[in-house]
Amino acid sequence: MRQYLIKLRTPPRKALKILHFIYRMIGAAIRRPAGGRGGTMRKAVKKERRGPEGPESLYAAILRNTDTGLYVYCLEDRSDPASLRMIDVNPAGARLVGMKREAMLGRLILEIFPGLGKMGIHKKYRDVALKKKPLRISDFLYGQPGLQPAWYSFNAFPLPGDCVGILFENVTRAKTAESALAQARLQLEQILNTVGSPVFVKDRSHKWVMLNDAYCRFMGYPRARLIGKSDNDFFPKAQAEVFHEKDERVFRSGQENVNEEKFTDSKGIEHTIITTKRLFTGQDGRQLLVGVINDITEIRRAGRELALFRNLMERSTDGFFIVEPETGAILDINATACENLGYSKKRLLSMKVWDVWGEGEDPSYFKRFSARVREKGSLLLESRDRRRDGSFFPVEVSVTAVSHEGREYFLAVVRDISERRKMEEAIKEVKTLQDLIPICASCKKIRSGKDYWEQVETYFERRSDAKFTHGLCETCAHKLYGHEDWYKEMKQK
Repeated sequence: MRQYLIKLRTPPRKALKILHFIYRMIGAAIRRPAGGRGGTMRKAVKKERRGPEGPESLYAAILRNTDTGLYVYCLEDRSDPASLRMIDVNPAGARLVGMKREAMLGRLILEIFPGLGKMGIHKKYRDVALKKKPLRISDFLYGQPGLQPAWYSFNAFPLPGDCVGILFENVTRAKTAESALAQARLQLEQILNTVGSPVFVKDRSHKWVMLNDAYCRFMGYPRARLIGKSDNDFFPKAQAEVFHEKDERVFRSGQENVNEEKFTDSKGIEHTIITTKRLFTGQDGRQLLVGVINDITEIRRAGRELALFRNLMERSTDGFFIVEPETGAILDINATACENLGYSKKRLLSMKVWDVWGEGEDPSYFKRFSARVREKGSLLLESRDRRRDGSFFPVEVSVTAVSHEGREYFLAVVRDISERRKMEEAIKEVKTLQDLIPICASCKKIRSGKDYWEQVETYFERRSDAKFTHGLCETCAHKLYGHEDWYKEMKQK
């Protein structure tokens, strides 16, 4: 009936009358005697005639022009569903199965369509004819020799006299289009599921119509529970209101919206997210909102930790270097290191580590040094750093190999130990002065062992880096040469 309304634009009230007439006319046709073909039909038509454009002409037009097939079967033996005999078929009914109308009329159902026997369709038709209850079967596939397999949908309705009428359509094209649409949707879902970021699609009522796997995992709910729902069903009111307001802005303006938001998952964990939303308008004018979420919770946390590390590093009294192990490039440095070396940070970041460490070591030395750090994991050593003015100062260097996101770095903590060295020298001097040294009161030799005496020069040269030079003090010079004229003349001058 729906197809008739569409085809002929018939008002519903009149359509009901037409359908009633069709039923009565079919009933009249199957009640006619074998020898008086058409007699009862003509009487039924005459009885139902309503003016020059009577129902019979409209009925004929419907049967002739509709794309919906019509079969009428009469059950000859109530106990045998195979005894259904076709007594009428419209042009569309013959055309849809690729047969001629004359070859179908008067034949049994399984003679025309043997494949229906395995499917049990003829039994369903028999039940409709006997139980007088309509039946609808949608989307069943039928094929037989000489007939291209196709998808059909039919309505079976009871008629008088153990007969049944069948209205059916070939829905292969619609089925194919539906299958193609389903396949396209499946492919789209598969594509979306390859995206690591959560992706969602909302309709104009702000309800989810498509979600990728990443979004479902992020939410902590299965897809079936989310589709058809909205933010209000899952998020705290304050968050849902923000989402709704941003969505509505995109729907109304058509402009992209990028916003940082708070997002609470099913476990109550709050995330910091950046959501990018765009409007999609289909060929049918339907508007959809497409959103992509980037979870920046860890980035924000790492940013806070990095800020804390930077603050501590800048306040440290030790110099911090971050060095690229392969090239020796200085990647980062703190203010203390800049102050100790006398360079600006910008200048140091353009230099190599061997430009300031040691006494002019070349890249080959740094390569060997890097290998040692990698082998041991960390090194602690004392060295000297070179200032911008060329002067050196002693340092203690702690170098550690660090891996981050698949990349290797050296973290070097450099401590200026100039004051420590001065303190060590002072302690050593005090310790030397405190030692008791046995010395001869007459010849001034020093006893270095039992019954063994050494000259003062020899004693100290063997125990230190000191070297002695010789001269005469005023007292000794006068004692030795005071009587000499040249000495007296020298003193007078």
